[in-house]
Amino acid sequence: MSLLLFSISSFSQDKSSVDCENRIGTRHTEQLLNIRLRTIKRNSVIYSFYGYFDKSLAVLNFQLKGYGVSSAKRKKIINQIKEMSHWDGEKVLEVDRTPTKNAEFLYIYNNTDITNITTFDPLTSMLPLIQVIEKYLSETQAKRVIDGLLTDQANSGCVEAFLKNTFCIYQRKGAVIEGYGIIDKSFKNYEAFLKDYLGKCSIGN
Repeated sequence: MSLLLFSISSFSQDKSSVDCENRIGTRHTEQLLNIRLRTIKRNSVIYSFYGYFDKSLAVLNFQLKGYGVSSAKRKKIINQIKEMSHWDGEKVLEVDRTPTKNAEFLYIYNNTDITNITTFDPLTSMLPLIQVIEKYLSETQAKRVIDGLLTDQANSGCVEAFLKNTFCIYQRKGAVIEGYGIIDKSFKNYEAFLKDYLGKCSIGN
C-alpha cells in the first residue's frame, strides 16, 4: 500500500522542476527509451496500477509461463485472482493476513487508476498475489516465481523514475516509441503517457 500512497503523493506534486530546455541532448535517445519501455510493459502489476485489470492478468499469465508454471496452474492462479476481485473487503483481508513463506508484499490492483484517483479502498483494491501463488505452487517454484515478479516490479519502478525525470525531454523531441508512435504533446505528465501507452501496447514481447 505504501507504493500506491507514495505514487498518489508524487502524482499530485508539481512536475515543472525538470529542466527540459537545458537537458535535451544525445544522451536521451529513443533507443534507450524503447529498451526501458519494453521492461515496463512486461510487469503485470503496473497495468493494474493504471486501470487495466484484465490486461494485467494477461501479462501475469505471460510472466508465469516464462517462469515455467504449467498451463493448469496458471489458470488456477488467474481464476483465483478474478474471483477475489468480486469479494468484499473482509474476505480479501482474510487472504492477505494468511502467513506466507515469502515475506515481501505483492499485489494486483483492482478498480484502481493512478491517473484518476477518486476513492481508494485498500481492502478491495489490493489483491494479494503471494498467498495465491503459494497456494497453487510448490514452495520451491513459488519462491522462484515470486522472486521473478518482484524483480520485474523493481525494474519497472526504475523505469518510472527514469520517465519522471526525462519524459518532458522526450516529449519535446517528439520521440517515436516502437509499436506506439510519437509521444503526443498533449500529455501533461508521464503518468498520462503511461496510461495511454499501456492501454495500446502489445504484451508478450
